[in-house]
Amino acid sequence: MRRIDIRQWALCMLTMTWSCGTTETKQDAAAGGPDLGDDSETDKGTSDSGSSVGGSDSADTTSAEDSAPLPLPTCVVANTLPTWRQAMTAGQWKMLDSADISQVTPPVQPGGYYSGRIDAWNGFAADRTTSRMYLGAAGGHADYAGNEVYMIDLTAESPQWVMQTPPSPASAYLVDKPYYSDGRPSPTHTYWTSWFIEQRHKLFRFAGAGLWGTGNGGTDRIDSWNPATQSWDPEGTNPRMGVSPLYEMPTAKDLSTGDVYQLQSNNHLYRWNQETNTVTDLGEAGGGSGSFYDLYKSPLVVDGSQRLLFLSDDSAPAGSIRIYDITAKTWSTKALQGAAAPAVANRESQGMAFYDFCASKIIFKTTSGGSVYWLDPATLVATSLGTSGASVPDAINGVHTLFQSLPSLGGYAYQPKHASKLHFLATQ
Repeated sequence: MRRIDIRQWALCMLTMTWSCGTTETKQDAAAGGPDLGDDSETDKGTSDSGSSVGGSDSADTTSAEDSAPLPLPTCVVANTLPTWRQAMTAGQWKMLDSADISQVTPPVQPGGYYSGRIDAWNGFAADRTTSRMYLGAAGGHADYAGNEVYMIDLTAESPQWVMQTPPSPASAYLVDKPYYSDGRPSPTHTYWTSWFIEQRHKLFRFAGAGLWGTGNGGTDRIDSWNPATQSWDPEGTNPRMGVSPLYEMPTAKDLSTGDVYQLQSNNHLYRWNQETNTVTDLGEAGGGSGSFYDLYKSPLVVDGSQRLLFLSDDSAPAGSIRIYDITAKTWSTKALQGAAAPAVANRESQGMAFYDFCASKIIFKTTSGGSVYWLDPATLVATSLGTSGASVPDAINGVHTLFQSLPSLGGYAYQPKHASKLHFLATQ
């Protein structure tokens, strides 16, 4: 396989973004895209049929039993729920007073500010087998330098955030590098890149951008954190993902297989196979203008029939989405129907979507307050989900993975901003 210098990945003449604090601006790629942090090489696949990308001789492996698809979620049974959840009705929002991450901080404050853990384009990852959520190495740029990991158990009667791994000391900080000098990953703006992979029993952070530093640092690394040891796996445990990481890349997990899909700034779709711990280049995204920015800032979801749905498409008529059929390896553009179609297909929405196996529909969270929508993947009809209960603030810098599916609890956890407490939406 042909070897290339990873610095050749930069896409000329595309507009790239970088962020600081609570604003984002555009940067010309000709001036230099996100720095991947070193001068090492990586494999680059070129075949649309599926090329191997970024293999690792020391890649982690799991047993066939662990790698098998997870049983699909079922609708919940009320008497198995924690007390705080039992009295809730479908469509009701509830604020969990005990779940206040602002009250949990390291003994010594890392660089930046604590609100950057949430507000700087970051998000959670949920283990749907245990209903535990994690926040790890979330911050980046000049917003927050900490790479610590937090956990909250939503099955508890009074769920509370706890720190499971402390941050690296300031003496280990490196600017615009994928790892600090102590070997732990540098924090990034996680956007949609944080996912818990149940088959591997680990928190993963996939390729992304906004490393601690100038904001121009990107990483093609896949990093993983082990709850059993409460430590980050060494660099090289997982392969590299793609060659063109950037900001706001649509990224989604197949809830059954654990595979993760990501569209990178070269407009190629990549798949990480959790069973083999390998990355495949699935080729260029078909349709549209041929630009990554057609789907930039778009939530991505795997539906129940094994299709990837990009819930916006800047190159298509308003109200349309892009669809990739995983089995057929084909692309199409479809128009949504229903009164909620404009909200679901809102361009550059920075929202979040999951396939809800109990409802057999896709649920979509927008940045606006408690607004939530259903999308029927068979008919592509979008409808509003009527909600009640607690008032939910607007999101700061997007929803991304701050909205998390917890099927064993029959609903979704959501934290729109650092200053708010965790909210829960019952859908059953």
